[in-house]
Amino acid sequence: MLLTIMSSLAQEESRSISENTTWGKRKQFADGKGAVAYSRFLGYDKYFEINEEEAKIKWEIVGAYTLLTTQEIFRLIVSLVIFKRRKWMISLL
Repeated sequence: MLLTIMSSLAQEESRSISENTTWGKRKQFADGKGAVAYSRFLGYDKYFEINEEEAKIKWEIVGAYTLLTTQEIFRLIVSLVIFKRRKWMISLL
């Protein structure tokens, strides 16, 4: 009985922490201070505003998923000028 009560309390505390963390992240993004684990997202600048040039490339890659193999998509990404400054690995796909 005691074990059941303790596990119930632990579960509720875990849920509460999760909700608080989620709320905090949403608040950061709403205030324009959002942070993510990656330094760059294709199609967006560092302030999460759409970069039209990269967005076109992003949609080209997305469209290729239905037509090309992973190896062919990798070659496409490497061939694009925007990726010349970064090292890409096929495992990132």
